[in-house]
Amino acid sequence: MGKIQPPDLEVYNPFDVGKASVVLYGPDIAFKEATQALIDDENTDCLLLVLGAAQGKGVYGTNPEVFTEVTNEHNKPIVAVLMSTNLELVWEQAAILEANGIPVYSWPERAVRALGALREYGIYLSGSR
Repeated sequence: MGKIQPPDLEVYNPFDVGKASVVLYGPDIAFKEATQALIDDENTDCLLLVLGAAQGKGVYGTNPEVFTEVTNEHNKPIVAVLMSTNLELVWEQAAILEANGIPVYSWPERAVRALGALREYGIYLSGSR
């Protein structure tokens, strides 16, 4: 996170990219670097992206394609929640994410339930139950 976080800000869970990083580095770099760092972190099991979609600016001024450019060589689950009053924009951006293997949910609670189901399925497949 050191690449995009101002030096005086500490990183916590949950992580918020924040305006400082977006202003300093631009939204595309800030979101891509943060997402990549979280996926690469050994303490991260999955990633839940909660994103606001702004009219004409995509996800907080960036394009949803930025999230699809992340290298997920660890095969960690990534799910997203897109929130906006503009449903047409949400559907457009959700289509981009979903076409690239990132499922999109309408509410954070649904996304968390989906991640929980993935965990249970993983336990079932491993025969740990």
